Amino acid sequence: MQENPNVTPKTNNSTTRVLASWSYSVAEWRQFRLWEKKQKSAGIILETAVIFMLGVLVAFLVTKGNWITSLISGASASLIYGSVKYIASNPFLEIDPGHLPEVIITEEAVLVNGKSMTFSNHTNRLGHVAIREAKGLNVLEISYCMENRQGILETARIRVPIQKGKLREAIRVQEELAGTRPE
Repeated sequence: MQENPNVTPKTNNSTTRVLASWSYSVAEWRQFRLWEKKQKSAGIILETAVIFMLGVLVAFLVTKGNWITSLISGASASLIYGSVKYIASNPFLEIDPGHLPEVIITEEAVLVNGKSMTFSNHTNRLGHVAIREAKGLNVLEISYCMENRQGILETARIRVPIQKGKLREAIRVQEELAGTRPE
């Protein structure tokens, strides 16, 4: 019996259909990684600036008006926060030496270089699926709501590059995912 290449096994004895499987050249993947880092960096810089201002304000109130201590405290807190956030952002974008970058999209998850990110299951609810044009590459963006450990809903986003020559397939994926989204 031959296995169907369009079906990925799941752990709960059911299967999910593969909607797309794309492989990229190292140059394509590098271009996407640079674009993605720039997108993330803008948000991290804004968050870091807010942390700095809040840190200075809190330290100023705690130290009863000592500006030097307040500025040092705010700078320290924002530097630590920004550094950790930048380093931790998108570890799945890294590729193993000797392997071509690969994205597999199913009805429930995106596998990027072998690492799974689920956007539709009992805790994650698919939101919007969009195709964006960005600096000479097309990007498939999947937004979803997820419940964090405190039970609060957060919006998350998965972005993957659309392989050269696969825009029509990406549009089909977008349409299929939109058809599976609960209203």
